[in-house]
Amino acid sequence: MKLSEYATSENGNTFYHGERLLFPGDGIIHEDWLEVMLCKFSEYGGGYGFIILSGRKAGRILTNLPKEAETPRHEAVSTAWLIENFNEWVYEGVDIQHVYVLEQPDAAQRPI
Repeated sequence: MKLSEYATSENGNTFYHGERLLFPGDGIIHEDWLEVMLCKFSEYGGGYGFIILSGRKAGRILTNLPKEAETPRHEAVSTAWLIENFNEWVYEGVDIQHVYVLEQPDAAQRPI
């Protein structure tokens, strides 16, 4: 689902830690498509940010978001803020219509 569509869904006004985005990368520094996950960096002062999940930069922090990204009453990031500030705070040069929210995967199963 597009992030812009997610924002208008029933619970789409907040973006919680563990939720993932997929969007075009630059193909030079990053892959052609980047998958990132919103994380709560509580051990570093409580802010939110995105870590890269895909490609050769997987596991690295992509960005730390400012305090104003957080919702006032929820432990989450405002989806409206994220849409409005995506190019400044997450990834420059991406058309917001090409940013997708990925479905949460089922819980991992223990190997047999």
